[in-house]
Amino acid sequence: MAAKMSRKWMLKKAVVVLRFLGTTPGSSNIRRVLYSIVEQINKVYGDDTAIPQELKLLIRTFRDSLSKASNQRPLVIYLDSLDQLDTDDGAQQLSWLPLDLPKHVKLIVSTLPEERYEYFPRLKSLIADTANFIEVPKLDIKDAQNILQKWFADKNRMLTENQMESLVSAVQQCPLPLFLKISFDEACRWHSYTKANEFQLKSTVRHAIIDLFERVERNHGEILVSHALGYLTAAKNGLTENEVEDILSLDDDVLNDVYQYWTPPIRRLPPLLWVRIRAELSQYLVDRGADGVRVINWYHRQFIETARDRYIKNEKIETKLHSVLAEYFLGKWSSGKKKSYVNRSGQKEESDRLVADQPLNFDETSFNLRKLNELPHHLIKSNQLDVLKENVLCNFKWLYVKMKATSLRNVREDFQEALRQYLDDEQLNTMSQLIQLSQEALEYDPAQLAPQFLARITQMKGLEAIEEQARNPPAVCLLPSCAFMTSPGGQLINTLAGHTDTINSLDVTADGNVILSSDDAKSFRVWDTESGFLLKHVETESEIKVVKFCNQDNHFAVSQETCILVYRTDTFAKVHQIDVYGEDEDASSGIPFTVAGGNKDKIVVPCHRKVLVYDVLTGEEIRRVLDLKLLKEYYEEVCIEANGDIVAYYNPMLDKRANLLSVIDLSTSDRRPERIDVYPDVKIDEDGDEERTDIGAVAVTTDSRIIASNYMDNHLKIYDAKSLELLKTYEGNKDDMSQYFVLTPDSKHLLFPNSSNVCIWDLEKGQRSYELTHPNSVDRVVTVKGDIVITAGADHLIRIWDRTRQDAANQLKQRDWTFHKGVTNKALVKTSTPKKPATKKGQKAEDDTETVKDLWNIPFDERHIMLHTSQNESHYYTVWDCILDEPLHRVVLAPNTGRCRWQIVNNQLAILDLNRRLKLVNYITGKIMHVFKGKTSYGLSAHIVNNQNEVITGTRHNRNLKLYDLHTGNVITILKHEEGKKTKDSKSVSELTTKSDGTGCIAVSVREDEEDTLFVWDITKRKLRHTMHLPVQAGRKENEKPTLDLSEADFSSDEHFFCCCLYERNFKTCPCVWDIDAGTFLYKLSHDEAGEGNKVMAVGADKLLTSYWDNSREIWLWSLTTGKPLIRLPGHRKLEIDRMLVSKDERRLVSFTHSSEEREFILWDLEKGEKVAGFTMEETNDIQLVSNGDVIVVSANQIGSIVTFNLSSLEGGKEKLSTENSWSYKNMDDVIVLEPNAGAEDAKEDPDDIDSDEDSVDGDDDKDEEDGFEFSDGEWKSDDEDDNDDWNFSDDDDEDEDGKKVKNK
Repeated sequence: MAAKMSRKWMLKKAVVVLRFLGTTPGSSNIRRVLYSIVEQINKVYGDDTAIPQELKLLIRTFRDSLSKASNQRPLVIYLDSLDQLDTDDGAQQLSWLPLDLPKHVKLIVSTLPEERYEYFPRLKSLIADTANFIEVPKLDIKDAQNILQKWFADKNRMLTENQMESLVSAVQQCPLPLFLKISFDEACRWHSYTKANEFQLKSTVRHAIIDLFERVERNHGEILVSHALGYLTAAKNGLTENEVEDILSLDDDVLNDVYQYWTPPIRRLPPLLWVRIRAELSQYLVDRGADGVRVINWYHRQFIETARDRYIKNEKIETKLHSVLAEYFLGKWSSGKKKSYVNRSGQKEESDRLVADQPLNFDETSFNLRKLNELPHHLIKSNQLDVLKENVLCNFKWLYVKMKATSLRNVREDFQEALRQYLDDEQLNTMSQLIQLSQEALEYDPAQLAPQFLARITQMKGLEAIEEQARNPPAVCLLPSCAFMTSPGGQLINTLAGHTDTINSLDVTADGNVILSSDDAKSFRVWDTESGFLLKHVETESEIKVVKFCNQDNHFAVSQETCILVYRTDTFAKVHQIDVYGEDEDASSGIPFTVAGGNKDKIVVPCHRKVLVYDVLTGEEIRRVLDLKLLKEYYEEVCIEANGDIVAYYNPMLDKRANLLSVIDLSTSDRRPERIDVYPDVKIDEDGDEERTDIGAVAVTTDSRIIASNYMDNHLKIYDAKSLELLKTYEGNKDDMSQYFVLTPDSKHLLFPNSSNVCIWDLEKGQRSYELTHPNSVDRVVTVKGDIVITAGADHLIRIWDRTRQDAANQLKQRDWTFHKGVTNKALVKTSTPKKPATKKGQKAEDDTETVKDLWNIPFDERHIMLHTSQNESHYYTVWDCILDEPLHRVVLAPNTGRCRWQIVNNQLAILDLNRRLKLVNYITGKIMHVFKGKTSYGLSAHIVNNQNEVITGTRHNRNLKLYDLHTGNVITILKHEEGKKTKDSKSVSELTTKSDGTGCIAVSVREDEEDTLFVWDITKRKLRHTMHLPVQAGRKENEKPTLDLSEADFSSDEHFFCCCLYERNFKTCPCVWDIDAGTFLYKLSHDEAGEGNKVMAVGADKLLTSYWDNSREIWLWSLTTGKPLIRLPGHRKLEIDRMLVSKDERRLVSFTHSSEEREFILWDLEKGEKVAGFTMEETNDIQLVSNGDVIVVSANQIGSIVTFNLSSLEGGKEKLSTENSWSYKNMDDVIVLEPNAGAEDAKEDPDDIDSDEDSVDGDDDKDEEDGFEFSDGEWKSDDEDDNDDWNFSDDDDEDEDGKKVKNK
């Protein structure tokens, strides 16, 4: 009626959009509703723009479409019965509902008011003006009579006077539209001769529905109707017409009742029986959309509740109904399987019920969503635990298909429903926790389920059947050889994935139920702690610095550049916007603030020369405190904390005031803060400037104490907040990093993120422990009562820990040499950082496990790998058999060897670069074969060339190149860039590269200040072959010369092409290709859709792989002969890759990055141009490719050894690996000790060294100021080297943001 009257009310040609929600498949899901509304609006207003399917874009499009309304054509939208919407896509959150409507737009929605339907309470929280809410009044009797007259007229029916009085009287007792409809339908069955006692109506909706059910039962049979409506009510999302018939055909109680007088040739329900029931109830059953099909369901919840009370009246009936439904969706009686029954004569027989098959999927892209969504629910409700585990929740094929067909969240909801009933089932708990820990990987790649299981489960007892499935997975994947990641059942109970950038703030409610987080991508998220589900995700337009719960956790505050936004926790509705800064004083990184007061009902903000206090409920300023030391330029960097009425803050950006702690007591009327000079001592540095110790972190306890510390000694200084007196000092550990202090609610413990773990101080005992070891650095930490700890890591994951549980790291076996060789009777166990009080000196205890350093291929060996590990001060080099997955040979460096670079030559020899001397060693025997003549360069690595017969490197001061005979160590020749010029006047060589396999006969170098020029050397002819220059660009200035980067360079297999990255004058990078034979520049590998190249790798003689580091993060395969792209791979999800490995047969590629933000490695098929499989690790590890790409080897620091990944075959299990062409190593149990350090002997000059590269300007042969190395105690050391630092590596090492070794090519 309202929709019809809209045009008359508005007196204009209004556009009316009307949706009766939940009445059709298209009106049940909010995504489809919004799409249809936008489609209608666009059609009416003449817009043919494509409508997106993705929900976030669709919501934005819906809101934009409202702006099409005009004064001439206003828009009115009616959405009836919000409570009938499915909960899919978070419809009940109302994030899709526009709160600010454009002019000429009206939006009317209706919903039931009860809280259990969620919509009405949420609407009240979102819309403050109560005038916008109109309660639908009870139906006026006159209106009811008018409606009845209209209905009867439409049906061409009339009632007698007595019948109409009876009908109107009943409606007066229950003036509800639903009752009116049911009563009208009943009255239509009356005749003029119907007796008075037969047209008496009930007085409530429920009794009217019962009357309706009783009539249908009388007409069609009680057993048939009760069972049919019972199945319909018990179904999770309704049933299709065919499903109803099939399920009733499996119910022998129904069939025995139907066929009590005859025996049919086919034992199946006659279809007309259900059709008649459906027809009689047609006014109260609707077709809705569910699982991609049209299902029948009740129109109104009153029918659902009444049917449940009538037809599912006890547990026995409920179990039986769900059992039949479970058997049907399980497909137990499909595909010709006969079901037994007892005939009329009492004899047992079998018959095919001809019900539909129930496969998991119909083809590769079409899934049986009905089975996937209905079966788990019915197995749980029918108490079939064993069947549930075997076929659903412990079945890898089921889990994989459901994740792929629906979502990971749906799978987790199945586990939650099951665990509510089977809380103590070990297998269900293990699988549930496994999925929670692996959700980052499974969210986008369900095929990783089996690999994640094998990588995390250490104890397979009781899980043998599941393990067998994991080793024969349903999808192609990479199967690890052993467990090496966090196991279920340990302290880590959940991981929350979703943030795409650094998590910069973290908070949790006092009861621990809700987590609040924000990141540098200008977004914040709200999470449910127990389930790990994301409740709300909001993207803002400016930087966020802090998020905090306030007002007894009923609200939370989010800082922006100029304001603070306050939201309700229950509805996420924005309550206030506190405008702190004006337009000319914004905080580009967000406003720092804290919450204070007994109920955390005050927001405290440091500003220019003042501290402002706001009321959370009103958003009004209630107090200000003057502080002239708060300067405009730096107040956004203030660190501020509070507890109760005590507020403490400091500014780390003020050089001479970063030692001052300011304190405000809000319970007093003081107008200025008090000061504590935490670090009053002043030191004078070498330049005569003052040096002060800066405050690094602060916390305020519940009993008005202030705790402050710094980054240097990390001592805890504890002050009385009232008297400002120093109460005590706890000695810290200089290796810690005091930052972002967090107190337990009782203030008995203090926590802070400390490198890769959490440091926990016992403030009563003055002792600390290091717990909750992470695979990468910890950025933030919060806690609930000290036992539940929530952390945010550099990998953008939020982790939830339970400190009362056993540390799962104790379950990971250290698979080192001792473990495999059985030197001791008991395998070493990898433990987390020791949880024991600090020593008197404040040093952490030494770990007894091996730490992985490097992983190296052995040239021309497709079976073995060398792993470099360290334990305390010892360095081990172990040869592993990657097919048998066991170590064969081990070498340990003698103590005090010093910094040493390794380069593997073959299966016996390696070159060591130690003390600027190259040494050829036999790592099988542990003997030094010879020492190469003369000193090597400071910065250039040695390269094996000329079919592994020679070595090229820089001369001692990098001004030329030096070529050695690998087998004798003698210098063959000096390759000079400029003949006839004095060496000391020559420019230094900054980069040098050759073919990485040691077979190359070409070397390319670049000199300082000539980064646009390549020097090409012919190794076999011992001369400079070409000097290649970049083409001159028109208009290029002298200071805009491009730079060639040889750290990312490669040669084609025949050394005809050379490829490297070019840094252009606009600071963009681009791969470029050169013709070595002709000595000319060929072309840049650029494309309109390709971004900035960051990696290059030649494939064979005529192809090149390039990766890109812009938003695309793609990998392209190019033709070197044509410069045209051949294949385009999508790359990684988060970051650009920084390493590529190609199999020897050139058919497979592995890509990965060392960043903690992107820990997945991916195997690609270069022939098909598609992804084969991937695996997401917990921490960044080094990777190598062996066995022609069939085996991927990963260095696993968690277990101190390697893990091999084998590609599963399509038939299940691993692909069969070839063992041909493998080197034979002596399998020995003894460890070979290698002593390469000659001490001061290495510093002596070789009298027959022909390297005449002149010394540095100061003439000191043992020191180079520019390079920062000096000779001391028999070895070369860096000036800034820590005494405890070890440096044994191969090639050039860098460190990533987490301090982990990163291998450069």
